[in-house]
Amino acid sequence: FIYNYALLTSAVENIKEATKFKEEGNELFKQKEYKKAIRKYRTVFAYVNGLLDSSHELAQYTAKKADGEADLLTKTQSETIKALKVSCYSNLAQCYLFLNKPEQCIKCCSDAEKILKDESNAKILYRKGQAYMMVTDFEKAKPCLVSAIKLEPNNKSMRNTLEEFKIKYKEWSKAENEKQKDLFGGKF
Repeated sequence: FIYNYALLTSAVENIKEATKFKEEGNELFKQKEYKKAIRKYRTVFAYVNGLLDSSHELAQYTAKKADGEADLLTKTQSETIKALKVSCYSNLAQCYLFLNKPEQCIKCCSDAEKILKDESNAKILYRKGQAYMMVTDFEKAKPCLVSAIKLEPNNKSMRNTLEEFKIKYKEWSKAENEKQKDLFGGKF
C-alpha cells in the first residue's frame, strides 16, 4: 500500500518528510504495532522514489529549476536516500517476520539487496535466512545465515538461529527420507 504523494518543492523537504515517516514507523514498531509501522515505512518510498542523481539514466529528462539547472540530488542526498530505503526495507522485513509473512519478508530483503548491489548487510541476510527457514527452504536459508554471521560473528541471536537451523534441517531431512522410503516402498 503506497500513498500517492506529490513531490514536495525540494529533495531536501522530501528526505525530511520521509525521515519523519521512518521515525514514526520505528515508534510503532517498538509498540508492536507492526501493521501500522508497515504503512509508515511504505510511505517513505512515496517521498524518495523518483528523486534522481546525475548518474541516473533518466537524469537528462529531469525538470529544470528557475535558473535552468536540473533539480538533481547531491551525492550526500543520494546516500541518505539509499540508507533510508535499505533501513525501511530491513524494518519492513522484520515486521513481516513478526506477522508470520515470510514471502513478504524475502521480497523486502531482496529489494534492499538490489539497492545495496555488492554490499552486504547482516540484518538483511539474517532476516532473509529466517524467512527461508519459515518456508522450509533450507538450501537458501543456510547461506544467508552463514553470511550474516560472517559479518557479525559476535551476534548471539544470529548464532542461536544458526543452531536452530541445524536442528530443524536435521528434522526436516529425516522426515524427507521417511517420505522417500514410504514413496518407494522402503527400498531406500
